[in-house]
Amino acid sequence: MLLPGLGVAGVIPFLVDTGADTTTIHWGDRRLLTTQDGSRLSPDVLIPEFTQALGIASTPVEYGRQPAVLVFSTEDGPSWVVGARVNIELAPSSIEVPSLLGRDVLSEARMDFNMPADDLVLDWAVA
Repeated sequence: MLLPGLGVAGVIPFLVDTGADTTTIHWGDRRLLTTQDGSRLSPDVLIPEFTQALGIASTPVEYGRQPAVLVFSTEDGPSWVVGARVNIELAPSSIEVPSLLGRDVLSEARMDFNMPADDLVLDWAVA
């Protein structure tokens, strides 16, 4: 993932969540976003576009919203690139949860899930 407006990039492990409206980077995964020199995304970075959503147990969670570029691995290497606006959690919450790949990105792809094989394939070529 690349967040050009913040000058950071990183490999984020996402939970595929068909119930989530938007792709979200939660507090624990912010540490994976770094500048070119390896500095982490500062906890007090100003992310001007503010939004709020209900988290676990209906607790309000504050997010900043940023344009992002998501690069997905393929059998031939990293080649699928998807633009999105992602929510970035602005403060730690009492419960650490995984970052979510939401419907804003998933709705652009065909998704095949083989539960017995624990295999998920996203195909943007046929969306």
